[in-house]
Amino acid sequence: MQGLDEVSAGLRYSAPMLESYNRKEGVIQQVLTPEPIQIKLDSGTDPWVVVIGVGSILSSVVIAVFTYKVQRNQTKASISALRHHWMNEVREVSSEFIQVVTGLINEISQVAEFKSSQSYNEKKSKALRLQIKLNLLLSKDSTLARGIVDGSSELLIDLKKMNYGARVYPYFQQASKLEDMIKDQLENAWRDIQRDYGVTTRRWWQF
Repeated sequence: MQGLDEVSAGLRYSAPMLESYNRKEGVIQQVLTPEPIQIKLDSGTDPWVVVIGVGSILSSVVIAVFTYKVQRNQTKASISALRHHWMNEVREVSSEFIQVVTGLINEISQVAEFKSSQSYNEKKSKALRLQIKLNLLLSKDSTLARGIVDGSSELLIDLKKMNYGARVYPYFQQASKLEDMIKDQLENAWRDIQRDYGVTTRRWWQF
């Protein structure tokens, strides 16, 4: 039993003990069962390891969110640049179209033989080219864009029917209505650019 006492002094083990009675010597003997000895080793958790692991996870999340926002802002900036270029084209083409059309209205109503002249054919052709270009720049997805396309086509058709001495007011009214719709279209595009850059109109109490 001395060997077992020395082992139990160095290790902690848990094993059931069996008691047997030795009739010959009249004493109770304790005998170990054949089950294996279970050795328990206590190892504490290092708090710095936990802190470093959590910090690594948080830094990875922050980097991922930052990268996503940068890419999203770059995409919005590219879209805004394209939209701004489109606005300039629409403004240039539409203003030239309105200018040519108003000139035709005045000359047709005031010059008797204007519609049979070379100048009329040239200006009419130029107005038609500008109208086609304006239609190609506009999408027909919105009601406003369809109104601009239809309004410009109707104005050219009416000018073809216009004769010397005709009242100019209805034609100028058509041109003015068309100009207002184009302004509204450009204003909508400008608001889209402001939204892309995060610029919104705020009240004084929201600052």
